[in-house]
Amino acid sequence: MLDDLSSIWYTKDAEDRITYTKSGREVYGPLFEAIGINIDEITTPAEHEEAVAATVREKLKTRRNR
Repeated sequence: MLDDLSSIWYTKDAEDRITYTKSGREVYGPLFEAIGINIDEITTPAEHEEAVAATVREKLKTRRNR
């Protein structure tokens, strides 16, 4: 079993910069794009986590406004 599931979505280099895997681009690319985030501008795990949180916030806001 994987201890850190983030390796499914991206790899990290020695400087903690991330590169999205094919699966990561397929899953997160459209989600981020839908709220105006360019996946190519995300370079660190912290930025990835913030983009995920922003996506969730936007989805919740949209759901509440229905």
